[in-house]
Amino acid sequence: MKMQNIFPSLSQAGWLSQMVLVASVLAGCGGSIPTPASTTTTTSVTLQGQLTDAVTGDPIAGAKIAIGVRNATTDSNGHYELGNFPANSSGGVARDYQATITLTAVTAPVNMTNVATTPRYPDMVFKMPVAAATTTASTTHDFTVGKLSASIQGIVADSGLLTLGGATIELQDNTVGMAGNVIRTTTSDAVTGAYSFVNVEAGLNYKLVGRTSDGAMQGNVTTATLTDNQTLSLGLGGQSALLLSGTDTYSPRIIKVSPENNADVAPGTVDVVFTFNEPIRQNAYSVPNPSVLDNIYHDINVSFGGKKAAGNFVHTLSWNATFDQLTVTLPDTGVSSKFTVDLTLLSPTSATVLGKLKDNAGNALENSPVLTLGHLLSFTTNGGIAAVAPVILSPNAPGLDRNAASVTLDWQPATGATKGYNIYRSARNSLVTGYIEPFVLLAGPVITSTYTDTFALSGFNLLPSPEVAQSYMYRVTSINSDLLESAPSNEILIKDAVQPTAVGTAGICVAPGGNSLTAITTPVTVTTNGQVQFTFSEPLDVIAAETVGNYTGTNISAAKLTSPTTVVLDFSVAITCVNTNTVTVEVGITDVAGNALAGTVAQRTLTYLP
Repeated sequence: MKMQNIFPSLSQAGWLSQMVLVASVLAGCGGSIPTPASTTTTTSVTLQGQLTDAVTGDPIAGAKIAIGVRNATTDSNGHYELGNFPANSSGGVARDYQATITLTAVTAPVNMTNVATTPRYPDMVFKMPVAAATTTASTTHDFTVGKLSASIQGIVADSGLLTLGGATIELQDNTVGMAGNVIRTTTSDAVTGAYSFVNVEAGLNYKLVGRTSDGAMQGNVTTATLTDNQTLSLGLGGQSALLLSGTDTYSPRIIKVSPENNADVAPGTVDVVFTFNEPIRQNAYSVPNPSVLDNIYHDINVSFGGKKAAGNFVHTLSWNATFDQLTVTLPDTGVSSKFTVDLTLLSPTSATVLGKLKDNAGNALENSPVLTLGHLLSFTTNGGIAAVAPVILSPNAPGLDRNAASVTLDWQPATGATKGYNIYRSARNSLVTGYIEPFVLLAGPVITSTYTDTFALSGFNLLPSPEVAQSYMYRVTSINSDLLESAPSNEILIKDAVQPTAVGTAGICVAPGGNSLTAITTPVTVTTNGQVQFTFSEPLDVIAAETVGNYTGTNISAAKLTSPTTVVLDFSVAITCVNTNTVTVEVGITDVAGNALAGTVAQRTLTYLP
């Protein structure tokens, strides 16, 4: 799954309660070999959440969170948002991602940009699995990262408490989803058997796994969650001491894979390398042999497009000299395609029924913390033709008035847009002058070269209230077979384009002593010098409508917008209601969208009538 969002949403909060911004989103990646993947789309979701300190709960600002090929920077509240992820399908297709969190630019609560700051966060951490939901438009995934302020120290010994020098100790993450991930290793002191890990991330719990240099003795111990500045001592004689025995009870697992889950790699021959935490026993099952039915070769399924084709995609298997790395070689992978390497048949089927691969002590394979569901690896190939930005227009934009319920965008099919087009929109309104909302993804991928935005789809509304005009700017990008976007198209501004007009040729006149037009009170107000009311075809801008200079006539003293479409003029001397008296309404009068009053001077010259 690949998509580079070149218009990330900085804020998707609109100004008006009537406005609804819908991010209907993107498709999956599939296809055949060697041709590009299918253009069939799948339901997509937005991944969002908060990054906080694992111990204090403080929000972490300025961190970059990358999931798949998208990334976003956390704001002052630690929040992030990433769009266009394929949802897990109701058919059980699981799409789990690894989150890479880079903290080198964090500014709070720890200033990572100052090299002298201590304690610090790790420069980079990994979190998985991150799964996209099946039924909602967005899925929340919160992350925590701890400061490198804790320490673990201890002595490794055998069951008789004799210290063991030269033993290898692994520090493993023992949290849910990351259990078994090796963080670092050390070797115990040759004489005292002492070992230590400093600058350990607080807020996590760990497993320490020890082995003697000849592999004859092994053992492990787990820790509770470490706090800030804690030094955990695992001394001899305590229940938490790291003691090794001659009985190997430690199951093998895959601790690293290359390419990583959901990586995007160059087409051609791809070597998928699975690294195990210990050597795997070589026997009739584990030595690759296509001619043997019950063999690892047949239990590793390689397919493209996310679904099984007719049998395995052609591949070969090989072990390294120490039997702790298995390489699956895929020749001629083709461009813009998705591959899945499925280890289900050789992996555990339950907590008690472990996998077919075994270590030299006979311990069976456990599920891997670096694979989806413990046994699935997916990656994609790139190499597709770059998409060209379309040139967009709107055939109905010139005639749109304030009551328009939709607008249509059109463009010629763009070169390389094999996966369709993404539609972006930015809103602005007359209440907030000078502020333009950032572009947000409105829809995509759209397969045809036209798109109609409507109120039902997105809250499209050029006049959400009589006093407020709303306008929209649109952009479109093309999506190539790698699901990468082109540069943006030209921008189109969509607004109320119809000029207001005066209704009729005369106003309603109230002479001195008559009932006022400007207020409805009890008793009814009586005019002093008289008033004239004019009506217009659509809501007017308040400032323009109440500027006396926008009316040319005799003795006009004030103008009052008494409703969105009516103006009442007051006079400094008494008037009579006869059609020989006139007022010319000038083009300085505009509607709330900024369109000037239409008509010639003669058409804008109105008389008084009782």
